[in-house]
This record gives sequence, structure tokens and C-alpha cells, in this order.
Amino acid sequence: FLLAQGGDFAFLWFSFASQSSVISTELMNLLIVVLVLTMILNPLLIMFSVRMVRTLFVDCMSPLGE
Repeated sequence: FLLAQGGDFAFLWFSFASQSSVISTELMNLLIVVLVLTMILNPLLIMFSVRMVRTLFVDCMSPLGE
């Protein structure tokens, strides 16, 4: 359930690539939106996945023999 989260350094790479005409400004804007969304959603997905694992596997977490 986790995304590969982009980091702050990606903003610099996107800006550099756009200024060097490696990527278009439109593509840079799209990549920045995706980067920001992953930075926002990843902590929420981590919290959700922990809760879901606890719910699904609560019986499996008990010690053997109980």
C-alpha cells in the first residue's frame, strides 16, 4: 500500500531538467504535482496499512501455543 515517496531534492532536479530543456515546463509541473501528492499521501497510507495489518492479522500475532 505504500508509494515510492519523492524527496525534496527532486524539486531541484525537475527545475534543473526544465531549465536545461531536458523536459518541458508542462511535464515539470506534472511531476511536481505527483511529487507533492506522494509526499502528502505516503504518511497517510502508512497509518492506514498499520491499522489494516493489525485488523487482518490479529490472530496471527498471538504467541504459539495460546
